[in-house]
Amino acid sequence: MEKSSSEDNVSAEVRGISTYSKKLERIRSVIVKHARYVWIDTICMDRSSLSDLDETDRSMYKWYANCRAVVLDSDTSLNVWKSRGWCLQEGAAAGLLYGILAKDSREELVSLQELAEIQNVHLCQLDLSLYYRPGNAAEILARMDARKTTNVEDMSYALIGIFSLNIPLGYGEG
Repeated sequence: MEKSSSEDNVSAEVRGISTYSKKLERIRSVIVKHARYVWIDTICMDRSSLSDLDETDRSMYKWYANCRAVVLDSDTSLNVWKSRGWCLQEGAAAGLLYGILAKDSREELVSLQELAEIQNVHLCQLDLSLYYRPGNAAEILARMDARKTTNVEDMSYALIGIFSLNIPLGYGEG
């Protein structure tokens, strides 16, 4: 029996996950050329476990900050992305932001600057490199207030990492 390498196992696992949807397959096909490991928040979060969800929400800002790069959802325009509450911490924490762009009948990874230029969005509107420092809490809160989340309490949860807070989360408590 031939042994498979750990790289083969990772590739097989990625291929298995990517068949879940055309969207994941599209993302995988672009990113696989650039990264060995990928964390996709929409599929890597266990929403059935409140303790896991609590841990994930508390850690997301740190995870984004520790990523080599954050790739924005290829189906989401920057105008939509900048209106989502949870995306505030992506832009604030990430060192490098990329997008996936269709070019010449294929998709490729492009810089956020290139994506913004193509979509006619000014980079200053995206709240990039936003971090808490004494005196700018009101600015951060105002930027979050201009965004939307599915649940009102998610606005607060999305700010936990930016403000380096340690508070208990109570999903469903309103």
